[in-house]
Amino acid sequence: MFGAGPQDDVRVRSSDYNGYKADGQDDKYYTLETVAVGTVNLEARRLSWDFELLASLPEVLPQQSPLGNKARALANKIMNTFEGTVDSVRDCRQLAEDVMGKGWQEDANKQTGQEEGTLWALGYCHIDTAW
Repeated sequence: MFGAGPQDDVRVRSSDYNGYKADGQDDKYYTLETVAVGTVNLEARRLSWDFELLASLPEVLPQQSPLGNKARALANKIMNTFEGTVDSVRDCRQLAEDVMGKGWQEDANKQTGQEEGTLWALGYCHIDTAW
């Protein structure tokens, strides 16, 4: 595995599985045959965030508000437009601009003049060790 060097086999002790020994033998070897590497499609991730925002707007806005109704209808339209392809992700993100505004993401990224702040976390931490 990672850091194991040029070995063909990687030794796995049964104690690596929380002390559970299925057959009592510690000398087991496994060979890694395939590896799947995945990457995140950032446009699809952003569409997911856009959709989550549009779907939650009707819940937080006053009942039957025009913006809430528009967001609900647009979320439904995005669901019907999405086909699982890169082109449909781009098309759905463009649909989301109908509520969020044209180029809203670029405008948010270009904001300047904001002071940098310090984030402080205050509170208590409970670590449950009884499991």
